[in-house]
Amino acid sequence: MMGNSNFSLEQINKLTIGDPKFKKELIEIFLGQIPEFISTMTRCLDQKNFKELSKTAHTAKSSAMVFGMNVTGEKLKKIQLDTEKGEIRGLKELIESVAAEFEEAKKNLELKPF
Repeated sequence: MMGNSNFSLEQINKLTIGDPKFKKELIEIFLGQIPEFISTMTRCLDQKNFKELSKTAHTAKSSAMVFGMNVTGEKLKKIQLDTEKGEIRGLKELIESVAAEFEEAKKNLELKPF
């Protein structure tokens, strides 16, 4: 665990069974997804497209959990469930919090030699 990013290199190592090529590939995919997750969730909230917001939060939650980002995953689950129920109060703040956590993880992952 590093800083506030709440991702787990141990989790990534377990998942990739120590295969450096697979680990690098997994990290590159995740790094590519982060800006997409953030921009899609922000756009969906602005456009009040809650169905797509819920779907994106669900997908992002799966990726976050793969990287051991359990706190971020719980926030994404809340975004998903709240949008499904039509409870939109606090979503902007939750999305901003998730975005900051993803950005922190991205920064830390980009600094690591894999």
